Amino acid sequence: MKGDRLYDVIQFILNEATEQELEVVRSALKRRIEGNRARGAMGVNPERLARRTASSIREQLGLSLDQIRSTVADFAAETLKKQAPELTDDQIHELLDAWVPESEKSRGRAGGPLPRRPPSRGLHWHS
Repeated sequence: MKGDRLYDVIQFILNEATEQELEVVRSALKRRIEGNRARGAMGVNPERLARRTASSIREQLGLSLDQIRSTVADFAAETLKKQAPELTDDQIHELLDAWVPESEKSRGRAGGPLPRRPPSRGLHWHS
């Protein structure tokens, strides 16, 4: 049966197909051949799967890091307000910017060591 179908397809291609129909057949064959090269077991394209998975993980980690950053910044601000009420809001924001960067790009600013003791009366640091 399959031999009959194959014979019919070959007969159509060789004797009946128009130029447009041959272009459709050529495109379909090209797509089929290139698709099979990129596919692994069970028709899965491992490269595409790996890229999608990596993108999803990167996105989820980014969201998690932002949530952690926000939680740490809120905790640090509340702690500073309770333990050092003499600090102004601007001083607290300056400390938070140095200690809890907003993104990975600003991480370099916070890469240094933290002060050994909390600030007393303004921003006098002893490292």
